[in-house]
Amino acid sequence: MTNADFDKLKSHQYCDNENCEKYEVVGGGNLQIKTRKNGQIYCNCCKSAPFSVRRGTMLYCLHTDINIVIDCLLRLSGGTGSNELSRQTGITTDSLRNWTVLASIQMEQFSRYMQANMHLEQIQIDEFWSYVKKKKENLSEYEIVMGKISAEIGDNQGDKWSFVSVCPETGFIQMVHTSAVRQAH
Repeated sequence: MTNADFDKLKSHQYCDNENCEKYEVVGGGNLQIKTRKNGQIYCNCCKSAPFSVRRGTMLYCLHTDINIVIDCLLRLSGGTGSNELSRQTGITTDSLRNWTVLASIQMEQFSRYMQANMHLEQIQIDEFWSYVKKKKENLSEYEIVMGKISAEIGDNQGDKWSFVSVCPETGFIQMVHTSAVRQAH
């Protein structure tokens, strides 16, 4: 882990000892470095046991360099297949799959991390129409009835529209909002 990565992770940590006066205080100046090599810090206020700067992140308990994990996830999201990426990097497909699952579980936090150093000057908003399963006009009577009975089924069939916010220089999709198409009466 680079010093910059260590410092960034440390800056988001806090003491989780409920009896400490700096409990859950981010940036309280109480966290000290135990060892950079092992990525450990401790609370100088309550003298807590050392803990990992990766605690509470998708990187917790991973021994792979942060930049390698992020690079692989970016390449996977860019369309590189896991078998091809495994051949290119020597990382097992099981590890790649595990990292993908970890990233999806902590999607919001991961997105914040990925966007932290982006300096966006322009965002394009686009709208497009599509359908899920079948066009509404092609749904059978049974599918329509089931969609009215079950919100989950109803929400996952028929006509849909989406607003997408995209960074034109990188193709990074910042936001997607999807909803049912409303017919004008």
